[in-house]
Amino acid sequence: MKRECYIKILQRAAKANGGKIRYKKYNDQNYTPSATTISTFFGSWTKAL
Repeated sequence: MKRECYIKILQRAAKANGGKIRYKKYNDQNYTPSATTISTFFGSWTKAL
């Protein structure tokens, strides 16, 4: 998956959760791809945001 796709997914998740999305909240809501996949791709969850 491309970087832009991950960013769009994170933006949608953040919008659905009041503008911010935390790792645990993302995982708890069963978004796809998983928070682990996104963290691995970017190097960390913080870098992904």
